[in-house]
Amino acid sequence: MRVLAFDPGAKRMGYAILENGPVYIDSGIETCIRFPNEPYQEYRARLIDQWVGRAFTMCKQYHPDLVAYETLPVRGFRDMSQALLAATAITTVHAVAIYQHLQVSTYAANSVKARIAGSNKATKVGVRKGVQLFLPELDVPGWPQYPDESDAVAIGLTALGYKL
Repeated sequence: MRVLAFDPGAKRMGYAILENGPVYIDSGIETCIRFPNEPYQEYRARLIDQWVGRAFTMCKQYHPDLVAYETLPVRGFRDMSQALLAATAITTVHAVAIYQHLQVSTYAANSVKARIAGSNKATKVGVRKGVQLFLPELDVPGWPQYPDESDAVAIGLTALGYKL
């Protein structure tokens, strides 16, 4: 099984492609910059446009069997507009996956932390270390540039059924 996993965000979203084994294929960060004085709705529309195109391209390039992503928490955001934008980005990806008849799974952050880092209270560092236990080839200086990338890999590992 091949999984395309996402860690949603309003300004950047981590992604990862994994297969059973586990086999690491690719991961990274996609960014969307909000320009100074850009109205919220214009940024939101640009975000949707970006993710429609990017999600179709990723599905065509990687041929996933499953698209997985972390659910957004209902609270904890300092800025609710960021939460709404992150929800917009991941909902767009979800819609593209459904349009392409792909299976979609969602995972709570606490579940991902517990499965990959061994504790539902794990930090970003703990999640990264758990990912590197499953995929030692990622245990290199400077990886990841942002935690969103290692979180996306952790979500992919969770979707594939791995547990520390």
